[in-house]
Amino acid sequence: MNDFHFFCTAPRNAGDLLIREVDEHGGTEIHEQVNGVRFRGTLGTGYRLCLFSRIAGRVLLQIAHFACVSEAELYEYSRKVDWDDHLGVGDTFAIATTVAGTATFNRTGALLKVKDAIADYFMDTVGSRPSVDTASPDIRLSIFVAADHATLYLNLSGESLHRRGYRQTGGPAPLKENVAAAILLRAAWDQIAADGGALVDPMCGVGTIPLEGALIAGDFAPGLLRAGFGFEQWKQHDQSLWKVALREAEERRQAGADKIPAIFGYDKNRHSIHEALRSAHAMGISGSLHFEKRDMTTVTPPSKVLSKGRYSGLIATNPPYGVRMGTKQDLTPLYRSLGQVLKTSFSGWKSAIFTADKELSLATKLRAEKLNTLYNGSIPCVLAQSELFDVDVGTQSVGKKEIYEEQFGNRLKKNYKKIKKWAVESDISCYRVYDADMPEFAAAIDLYENKWAHVQEYAPPKTVDRRQAELRLQVILDVVPDVLGISRKDIFVKTRERQRAGRQYQAMGGSGVFHEIREGGLSFLANFTDYLDTGIFLDHRITREMIRNMSDGRTFLNLFSYTASATVYAISGGAAKTVSVDNSNTYTEWARENMNINGFFNPRHELIKDEARSWLTRGKSRYQLIFLDPPTFSRSKSFKKTFQIQYDHIDLISMALDRLSSDGTLLFSTNYQQFKLDSELLKGAKLRNLTQETIPVDFTRNRRIHQLFSISFEPGH
Repeated sequence: MNDFHFFCTAPRNAGDLLIREVDEHGGTEIHEQVNGVRFRGTLGTGYRLCLFSRIAGRVLLQIAHFACVSEAELYEYSRKVDWDDHLGVGDTFAIATTVAGTATFNRTGALLKVKDAIADYFMDTVGSRPSVDTASPDIRLSIFVAADHATLYLNLSGESLHRRGYRQTGGPAPLKENVAAAILLRAAWDQIAADGGALVDPMCGVGTIPLEGALIAGDFAPGLLRAGFGFEQWKQHDQSLWKVALREAEERRQAGADKIPAIFGYDKNRHSIHEALRSAHAMGISGSLHFEKRDMTTVTPPSKVLSKGRYSGLIATNPPYGVRMGTKQDLTPLYRSLGQVLKTSFSGWKSAIFTADKELSLATKLRAEKLNTLYNGSIPCVLAQSELFDVDVGTQSVGKKEIYEEQFGNRLKKNYKKIKKWAVESDISCYRVYDADMPEFAAAIDLYENKWAHVQEYAPPKTVDRRQAELRLQVILDVVPDVLGISRKDIFVKTRERQRAGRQYQAMGGSGVFHEIREGGLSFLANFTDYLDTGIFLDHRITREMIRNMSDGRTFLNLFSYTASATVYAISGGAAKTVSVDNSNTYTEWARENMNINGFFNPRHELIKDEARSWLTRGKSRYQLIFLDPPTFSRSKSFKKTFQIQYDHIDLISMALDRLSSDGTLLFSTNYQQFKLDSELLKGAKLRNLTQETIPVDFTRNRRIHQLFSISFEPGH
């Protein structure tokens, strides 16, 4: 069966969930992009995603892809498409247009050129042309135009797939159905439901979260409820293939109907509850859900929840927020009450609170185990997931909390006074103010530009009482704003696992919000929410300055370059040429932005998206200065062998030395604290340990936060 190229749209930051679905339904060569997923697959794959996907917005099948740099070329190549393979002269069509990264094209102009190309194609071939119908077309087409290319798609899904077909009316400020599904899947509702746990939404509005929860728990394909799809009038539509998918969906729906656990939706608005009931009835599952008019403060857990899993159930809700309804000042008491209800009544449950306002989320006083950013349409929102306990540990231990606040507050004040004086004298605006100085307050706190605090909690071992760890983190979050003079909303909290050589950190889900910071007279972009690290390693401040001082007139190679902060320093130091290699699209683009904001646009400074080890084996160019800062552990599709720094560092260093000029210097660094350099295997090389002289004042509590070695060839090499 023929393969096609597809693109599926998705809510921003839900791409990983869509990838899981694409893979499940037979997609291959899957690539995540900002607003969706690109992949290859059969027509059956496209049909199945239209029917089964809970996350996709639209399923687009590629008709043509070509290079073009002008509207004339867009028209010319669009006219060459065999349009009668896709629609007939009696069909109606509509075109949606997206233009990105180019001033040559605009949406209206691109749309008109493609529309004219289709019309002229049919006039030339049959003497008549299909009509445009933007309201209810037979065929929907999509165009994506970039600076030097264009892609034409057939919209298989038709209307956006978030319109499931069960909604009778919109209701006030509805949550998009595929966003609700993403919230539930992020919170592992599929697993909680399989274990028999319940779902409660105490402010359900028109019931989107409970309704999507029922579809997930019952293995109910959301496309079964739709009136139609965009492929039904397509000339290449395979009705028999579509029927196979429909039959499977119906069989799964029937088999899953008895698996839907207790699901409850409450709201104080009678009209909203009425709309939720109408939707449940349209779905044919009204007997599986309970909707009731009730104020959030009176909501209690359902009785007889028979969960076999870790949690009794999931509280998932999308409370009002200022963008939608009400002001922040008006809504803060609501969020505070929500947090109190959950802490006092839902012991043993998990909560997932979705809001556009991080400060309102903090008002619940619930500690977020996970914090993700997810877009509801164009609105960036925060999804805060928490594990609930039987009482508020802060209320239970008021006396102990006050003692902790005094102890931690005194230490942080002492540190800040000392470090701030040094920072001002050294013209440093981003620095560490606390690094687990008191073992019971196991966290690192970095202050950026005297505006933002990045708090990294070191995950407590299992031997530490969970509630006490919770209490101490709450103390940190309460004390930091007062001592550092910043707002609570500008504190960003992460949990860092104890370092192991077999673990690689992943993205945490993204807000896409960047903040400009300064170091060494240069600018860099920091992101405090989307990844465990922020985009710049502050402990390598002296290392970067060393690279700047060594770079004048030299060629510089940055391997595992991350966001290329070292490269920016090298360019500012006068490097003749730089090459930065990293295997992440995200970090490569981030590096490009770091170079752009410093005005470094010269083509002599190259950014390469590639696996560093693979790249080293393919070239012969030599460099006078190389910075090699690999991860502790790495697993890459493009380089099949797993990398572990302790076992593989000699091979990696040897590969890098093969690209070092005879008079050059290789700077090798690692942050693996148990690392031991096998210097015996580097005989013939001149080796110097620079670790202690590159540990900054603000990192002296942990002198093994990184190790740095200078390696060069002995004279006569």
